[in-house]
Amino acid sequence: MKNIWEIRNVFISNTGKAVLLASYAWGNHARRLQALPDQDLIEECLKDVARVHSVPYKRIRELYHSGVVKKWNLDPYSLGAFVFAYPHHV
Repeated sequence: MKNIWEIRNVFISNTGKAVLLASYAWGNHARRLQALPDQDLIEECLKDVARVHSVPYKRIRELYHSGVVKKWNLDPYSLGAFVFAYPHHV
């Protein structure tokens, strides 16, 4: 991924599962990424999470439950627009 920001807030549901936003891209970078299949993007994010946190990829894969990819430029209702917040402003 292009940039890495430290995440201080992890949201854990009442089921004990946590949510992690692994990538947030916009502009030309987002347009390049939208050409890739969702599963390929998720796998790249999992590899990056493993690398950034010095955890074996196999362990990250074991902990992973599901992922979602949102391609704003392909959304007919947003026409490429999205809410923009800097890290730690949410």
